Amino acid sequence: MTSAQWVADLNLEGGQAPGGGPAYATAVNDAAGTVGLVVTGSATASPPTYTVTITRPTYGGFTDDSVALKTVEWVNI
Repeated sequence: MTSAQWVADLNLEGGQAPGGGPAYATAVNDAAGTVGLVVTGSATASPPTYTVTITRPTYGGFTDDSVALKTVEWVNI
């Protein structure tokens, strides 16, 4: 699945970012509170290199000092 496919699926229910607009996008938007999601690599490579990186926006009470990034690698699932 591509970044755009992940984003489309996650936005299917119509949820909105706290500042307006879609809840998920292919780039984080701190001002709107939109979560960023980027896919790299391939699940069919040997070994798999498929990685999904989710970035929480620095919005509201979230600061740059708190954990804002999560990477999930196919080989660790």
